[in-house]
This record gives sequence, structure tokens and C-alpha cells, in this order.
Amino acid sequence: MKLIRTFIFPFIFLCIIFLILELVSMKFFPEYSQNQIFKTNFKTDKGFSRISKSKIQHFQFFKNLKTRTKNNNTGNDYNENLSTIWLFGDSVTNGYGLKYTDTYYNFLEKHLNLNNKRFNVLSISEYDNNIDNIVDTVKKNQKVFKSDDFLIFQFNYNDILPPSNNNTSANNVTTRLKKSFLRKLISGFDPIRFEYLHKSTFLRVLTHYASIVKRKTSGDCKTRGIEALGQYTFSYGSLGYSEESKTAWKLFKRKILQLKELTNKKKLKLIVLFFQ
Repeated sequence: MKLIRTFIFPFIFLCIIFLILELVSMKFFPEYSQNQIFKTNFKTDKGFSRISKSKIQHFQFFKNLKTRTKNNNTGNDYNENLSTIWLFGDSVTNGYGLKYTDTYYNFLEKHLNLNNKRFNVLSISEYDNNIDNIVDTVKKNQKVFKSDDFLIFQFNYNDILPPSNNNTSANNVTTRLKKSFLRKLISGFDPIRFEYLHKSTFLRVLTHYASIVKRKTSGDCKTRGIEALGQYTFSYGSLGYSEESKTAWKLFKRKILQLKELTNKKKLKLIVLFFQ
């Protein structure tokens, strides 16, 4: 009996407390009630798949380019006799957290088919991609594209970034603050947290507000520095970063012109897509 009182009762008490917190979180934070599970990539016979925000996503390397597909067996959908619409971008283009049938490029393909306009529609994207990645990919894969193909670059305001400096790694510029020792230590548990612990609404709410606490959330933009607008600091010219913002926009303009030059050589139709 003493053993039960020492271990079992406290355990039951903690479970009851956790259940109450879970129910309260589900009631007052419904936006966190849907499980948003993340899993590392797992290989299939045709390519690889992963789960992001509880939605399974399939990918294949088609002509050396990673493209999202409807399922594991769609590699043969490509028709050599048709022109192709190549959609380049980041997680938005990828359809982050969406089923394939809910992505905008799936709706685009359906709309074209309904109007008897046949195209291959392929989404070429990766998380955190920016204009640098797009230019490099197009430059290295010139033989993949055919004349009269469409190349659509999906623009996002976090594409406006200054040149990387010595304090940051490539494509990981000053909008990404250095991780503290504690964050580096905790990051080792991220796979477990994303895949299992995030099934709990309470733990997801706790994680969200813990991330807010560690950031500067009071004061004006100049006082808060890079934490005020984060990855959008340079696109909107946050206070204290006006000169870096001008440089970032000029760099972006040069990259767009470089992309235009590359597409002109292959007689591709370049479209820059803005989401409002």
C-alpha cells in the first residue's frame, strides 16, 4: 500500500491534471487542436515521402529536379509531347501542410484541362528556397527545359535578403538569430517532439508561447531589431535596416534579370507570381 501511495497516486494525479490542461487547451485554443505531425523523410520505390502538418506528401526526382507528386506512381504522367509549366518556389509552392488535391497548382491543372488546354504541371520547390536557389537550379538544368515551356517563379517577401555574412551560413542570413545553447540542446529532441508530443494540444500551445517568451515582443521596431519583422525585415525596410533593405532589393532585381536572361536563351516564358 505504501508503494501505491508513493508512486501510483501521484502518477494518477498528474494524469488528471494533464487531461484537464489538454481539455482546456482544446477549448480555448481550437487552432492548435488539429494534430500537426512532422516526420522525417522515408523512402519509397519511386522516390520519397514525408508527413508535414499531418499531411503525407510524395516526391520524385524527375529529370534531376525534385517535384511533388499525387502519389508514388505518377512519374509516368509526364507527356513529352506537351509543353510544361514549371513552378519554382518555397514551401508555399510545395503546398506545405496541404493535401496534393488542395494545392493551387492542382487547381491550375484541373482548370486548364476543363478548358481543353493540356500541359504538364510540375511543382519544383523546397523549404526555405529563395531566388538564389531558383537561379542556380535553372542554370544547372538547362537541358531539362523545352522552348515554349512556362517557368513560374513564386515570389515571397522573405526572398528579399541581403548577402550572407560571416555570422551566418549560406541562405541562412541575419533574419535567423543564433541559437542559444539551451535551444541547441533541445533541438536534439525535435524529431520526437514533432512526431509524438505535438499530438497534444496543450504541449503545442506550451511550445508556441515558450517561443514567444524568448523573443522581444515589446517596444518599437528599432528597439526590437531583427525580431520585430523577422524574415520580412528587409522586404519592408524595418527601422534600423533601411540600407540593408535597399541592398537586398537591388540584389533581388539583379537575380530576376539573371533569371530572365536564362529563360530568354531557352525561349521560356517567365512569369513571376505574387501572392497577396
